[in-house]
Amino acid sequence: MSKYQENQNILLGFIVGAAAGLAAGILLAPDSGEVTRQTIAKKATDLKGKANDLTGQLKEKATTLKGQVGTQLNSTIKTITDKTKSVTGSVTGQNGKKAPKKPAGQSYPNSPNTDIVS
Repeated sequence: MSKYQENQNILLGFIVGAAAGLAAGILLAPDSGEVTRQTIAKKATDLKGKANDLTGQLKEKATTLKGQVGTQLNSTIKTITDKTKSVTGSVTGQNGKKAPKKPAGQSYPNSPNTDIVS
């Protein structure tokens, strides 16, 4: 499971738990309707604040992760580019010209013959 899904599940669990607690509090409250409404309004405000805090934390983590992925991607691209240039340089030689093709049917000393004869 990815971190994003874990964070989503945590947020969902938090919201469901808060709603269940609120419902239980309303049903079991010995207070009058006016006091209960004030309590609900306060709890809703608190819940909204906690949700905003959690959203901010998730945004910070996402931004950090985005930066890390970008850095790693740039590093990987540079490594691939450098290795490609290295391989290309060893094939073309120092003068920039491509290595000559070997004539068909011949092999170079100390190398296996990989030509396919038809």
